Amino acid sequence: MSIRGIVDFSLKGNSVLIYPNPIENKAQLDYTLTADEKLSLELVNASGKKVQTFFTNKNRSAGGHHEDMNLDATLPAGNYMFVLFNGSKSGRVKII
Repeated sequence: MSIRGIVDFSLKGNSVLIYPNPIENKAQLDYTLTADEKLSLELVNASGKKVQTFFTNKNRSAGGHHEDMNLDATLPAGNYMFVLFNGSKSGRVKII
């Protein structure tokens, strides 16, 4: 089942929104951190294979953040998941 609309999930108590969903070529990521973190964000396909990395071990301070993401234009239509992780914990959200 695909999730549509604004998606909100938690990563160790932090708030994360990814929109729009469904996504075409661009997505926006808004998140609020309760503490300083080193974050990584990847896109994986339905099989769990990483197909795009947006950032790795990016230092972010506590508070609100916004990221504009350009998706690889060569990716075929389908179901994917954004995976946001801080080393030991991860959050996943399914997008189409």
